[in-house]
Amino acid sequence: MESKNQKGNMKNNIRDGIFESLPGKDLKKARSAINRIRKEGKLEDIPEIINAFRMQEQEIIHKEIYRLLCDIQLEGSAFLLIEAIMDPQNEKILHELLSICWESKQDFTEYLNTFVSIFLKSDYRASLEAFTIIEKIFLDYDIPKNKLQTTIEVIKTSYPDLIQDKKELAHILLDALNNQKG
Repeated sequence: MESKNQKGNMKNNIRDGIFESLPGKDLKKARSAINRIRKEGKLEDIPEIINAFRMQEQEIIHKEIYRLLCDIQLEGSAFLLIEAIMDPQNEKILHELLSICWESKQDFTEYLNTFVSIFLKSDYRASLEAFTIIEKIFLDYDIPKNKLQTTIEVIKTSYPDLIQDKKELAHILLDALNNQKG
């Protein structure tokens, strides 16, 4: 008969095995791990999932981990996504992490300033994803008028320093935000 401590260690070893399968090249093992995470996953698993997502080079597995991340609806998961977005290690997947934010249908309103900063400072791809999140926040949620006005002013102030492609995006975003003023 196993002790409670041995059972806990065995359970941790099984969970570790799940996360070892995610960044690998074996599609069957990765799918099995994703299915187990869907059934048994916990909030504290999200950083490991994101780590595997960043390391995964097989496109089909990468896409399946992406879908998994989009489907997570655990309370507190928005914060963990924001932490991942702010982590410089995740720069190569930044645009995908941002896409996960708007596809997940979670409420990211408290991180509006973060998305505005990313929109202004990141490359075009990440800026486009941040644009979508900012627009979605103002369309889907009741944001105070002063917050709307502050966002408009921050974008207007930064506008002269943007590259041309981002100026076009900023112009479209400013039009959309100004339309929200009613």
